[in-house]
Amino acid sequence: MRQITPPSRPNNLFISTRRDTLAPFSFAGFCAAQADQCVRRGEETQVDLSREKRALMQRINVEVNGQITYRAESDATDNWAIGGKQGDCEDYALTKRQRLLDAGWPSGALRIATARTEEGEGHAVLIVSTTRGDLVLDNRTNIVKPWFATQLRLIKIQSPQDPTVWRAI
Repeated sequence: MRQITPPSRPNNLFISTRRDTLAPFSFAGFCAAQADQCVRRGEETQVDLSREKRALMQRINVEVNGQITYRAESDATDNWAIGGKQGDCEDYALTKRQRLLDAGWPSGALRIATARTEEGEGHAVLIVSTTRGDLVLDNRTNIVKPWFATQLRLIKIQSPQDPTVWRAI
């Protein structure tokens, strides 16, 4: 049986960004259609990760992963949406974000990030910034993981201060 070596823990439990960058193209359409999703809610940029909050985050990750049926979209037809019975990765991430916003979590701690999978495919996930590090809610797994323990190469992420601003990772 092959043993899997866990990734090494980085010095920083939080994602570091470098500079402002362009938002994903379809994100602009999402903000035009749902302007209320593209404004800051609350002042905090982290969630104090209590046992109860971790359980809620985990439950929402599992529920949304089970409620949406994955349906790939091409770049030309990519439509970012909350809820729905079908969707692709960013639809899962936006739905999880909305559920946590509805529970009173601040938008500055709930950021969409784009990435590349091991296979080189474009992907989007929800990053939850907590007092214990940045955690990833991914539609490909029901396990909430620290950002450095995923098999993703993160590319860009929303700013915690302004959801319309994106930062290179």
